[in-house]
Amino acid sequence: MVAWGGVAVLLFTLLMVFAVNRANPDLDNTSWVVESAVIDGEQTSTIEGTMISAEFAGGEVRGFGGCNNYFGGYAADGTSFEVRELASTEIFCDEPRGASFQEFVYFSFLQTADGFRIDGDRLTLTLGGDDLLVFLKS
Repeated sequence: MVAWGGVAVLLFTLLMVFAVNRANPDLDNTSWVVESAVIDGEQTSTIEGTMISAEFAGGEVRGFGGCNNYFGGYAADGTSFEVRELASTEIFCDEPRGASFQEFVYFSFLQTADGFRIDGDRLTLTLGGDDLLVFLKS
């Protein structure tokens, strides 16, 4: 009887590990483009004429914030997410209007996100379970 109980526990554990891994694929070696940010509960698209990107590889994140290139470290485990030591070039851009502020918001959200989920070709970064940034696979 003990042997069957041990087999059942092992089988259940393996199924849970498989389910978690399938629900949250690894971010490593993936590239994304921001579709929208969630501000005060409202999903807001990026400014027309701008593109914000993120590439995750080898514990590093890099991309384009709409005005500047950026880079830093990241960690993702299960559903937890963290960006460390984000840095960027320092070019001010005033076209299109609002691009610099949009980049500021993006960098802020990227650094405060504490979770993530991947659903098909969509990556969502979250804070306390609430959506912050929505990306499309590129």
